[in-house]
Amino acid sequence: MQGSEIGFISSLVAWASIPGALIISRISDKLGKRKGLALLLIPCAIPSIVLTVYVQNYTVLILSLIFYGLTGKLALDPILVSIVADNAPKEG
Repeated sequence: MQGSEIGFISSLVAWASIPGALIISRISDKLGKRKGLALLLIPCAIPSIVLTVYVQNYTVLILSLIFYGLTGKLALDPILVSIVADNAPKEG
């Protein structure tokens, strides 16, 4: 793998997380069940992390990184912030 390919491939997670975070946040707002959605997203991200480590095929690697961007930490952060905001005391 060349250096320019590594940079592009690793940036796929961030590029996929932008629409992922927007879509997941919208779903979370419509459902109103943030904790349940967070508990659904975490197991969805696990296979993509495992595939990223063990896969030997570039196409599968790229797809797993995109899937992690859609369901992983960067897409999950807005939901986690909303959960904390919902549970924080109003005075704080």
